[in-house]
This record gives sequence, structure tokens and C-alpha cells, in this order.
Amino acid sequence: MFTKNLTSAQMNYVMGELTYRNTSRYSLSFLLHADNFYSYDAINNALNNLVENFDAYRIHITTEQESPKQYIEKFEFQYFPLVEFQDAKQFENWINGQKNKCIFDFNQDLYEFKIVKKPDGNHSIFFLHHHTITDVWSITHTVNYIAKTLIGQNMEDNSYSYISAVENEQQYVASKRFEIDKNYWTNKLYNYEIVSYLPILKSTGYT
Repeated sequence: MFTKNLTSAQMNYVMGELTYRNTSRYSLSFLLHADNFYSYDAINNALNNLVENFDAYRIHITTEQESPKQYIEKFEFQYFPLVEFQDAKQFENWINGQKNKCIFDFNQDLYEFKIVKKPDGNHSIFFLHHHTITDVWSITHTVNYIAKTLIGQNMEDNSYSYISAVENEQQYVASKRFEIDKNYWTNKLYNYEIVSYLPILKSTGYT
């Protein structure tokens, strides 16, 4: 198994998981409405294309000599779960339960996709990601990729690997540019006082 170091951001999230176990603090979730124009097979194929084309979805975290590492799992076609609802309240309760799940585990997928048939008969896709493999900007890309695939646009194969981001960061940390940036920000923040964290805001709904 070929492993790579984590980026500094990934390491923060993994260390956070080990500190705050079984929480959803590093989970990112959203619901994409696909209406009833698309079949289960069309949606499922689009999701598989996403996972195959972008290896960040196939990142697994492992430990090597007691240090977190990452590796890319081989793509395997899968049939994502189809969840159907007749009752709106049941659907809402299910969404709340899903988005509050902890999905982090070693040597496991760091995402969950579920195809949902809502009480109104329309389809949606529920996405749950761990922060080690995606961020808010990446979510926009995911939505665009799935939407364009469903409407039949020809999506080019992706040749960029997430491992390149790891290598780029390592090169940056070893560069003169990093030393210049580090000195700049150290001096810039030298007189700043440490402030306490803002209070946690309670969720008022799924938007």
C-alpha cells in the first residue's frame, strides 16, 4: 500500500477526530434536488463517475508507525442506497440524523451518498463528506459535476490527483517562500491577543 503524509489541514481534522470522538464537527452535508426526471440508475452512475474521476473521494486514512497517513483506494463501482419516504416529518427527522453522524474511521470511505425519494415523489441526493477530503469550495464543484453529468454534458476525465496537493504543500514548506511568509505572519500577529472562541450557534434548519 502506497501512503503519503497528510496536509497540515488534514492533520488538524484527524487530530480533532481523535480528540472529539464520535461527533459530526468535521462533517459536511448537503442535499441536491434532482426532481423526478432522472432514474435511480442515472443518478447512481453519475455518483460513480464522480468517485472514479476524483481520487479525493477514495482517500482512506491509516496509521503508519503511529502516525496518520493517507492512501488512495482503487475504484469499485457501487450501488448507493435508495431511501424512500412517504411522510415529510419522517424525512426531516432522517435528514437531521444523517447530517449529525460521525463518518470518520480509519481505512474506510470518508463520504456517504444516498439517493432519496422524497414524499413528493421527487429525487434528491444526500451527500455527507468528511472535511479531510473536501471543503465548501469542493462542494460547489461536486454539485456542478453531478448536474452536468445528469443533463448529458460530456465531462472530461480528470487527470489531477489529490496527492499532487500533498506534494505541492511539502515543496512549499521546504521552500524559501515559506520562510518569508512565516516571518511575515509571525511579525504581523506578534502583538495580537489570543481571543476566546465564539459561542456555538444552534442549527435552525437544514438549508
